[in-house]
Amino acid sequence: MTTTPANPPTPLASTAPAPAVDHIKTNLDLAWRSHTAQENWTAKVDTKASIIFTVNSAAIAAILALRTQKGSYLEQLGGWREMVFTIAITLCGVAASTAGAAVYPMLGRVSRHRSHRGTIYFGHLRHRDPADLAEQLERLTPTEHFNQLSQQLTAMAKRNWWKHRILQGALLIATIGYIAIFLVVMV
Repeated sequence: MTTTPANPPTPLASTAPAPAVDHIKTNLDLAWRSHTAQENWTAKVDTKASIIFTVNSAAIAAILALRTQKGSYLEQLGGWREMVFTIAITLCGVAASTAGAAVYPMLGRVSRHRSHRGTIYFGHLRHRDPADLAEQLERLTPTEHFNQLSQQLTAMAKRNWWKHRILQGALLIATIGYIAIFLVVMV
């Protein structure tokens, strides 16, 4: 025996999302992919700067060890060669320090984080009450989501630009220093 339900289901008009919702989801996806790209660029520049820092530090230590070794060519430097060598090794030290500066975490001002109601950056989130954050996330409109994400993207881009420029400077300074050391040894 078959029975019919007391309240038969009403047919749905359409299960496809409205075009505006698709557009918002697509744009949010693009924004989050841009955020992921920014994170990747940060990781890559930090890795490169760490390598430059390590290589420069090891090279400086090796060169200074040769400089203090009895009877070595570098130990016997004098005149203009010693002056150029001192400048060159100083430049290499500056390059190592500059590369270290590129790796240094840039978190922003602590005072600015306390009052910010951001939902993305951990510097803002660490001061948030979980219940308050949950309520804000529940009410977040697409416009508010885009606003917060765009603020995060521009902040990350500024930091990444600075890190890459610092790394370029470290490489340039190191190159000048090592060329000068090469000239001191070869000329």
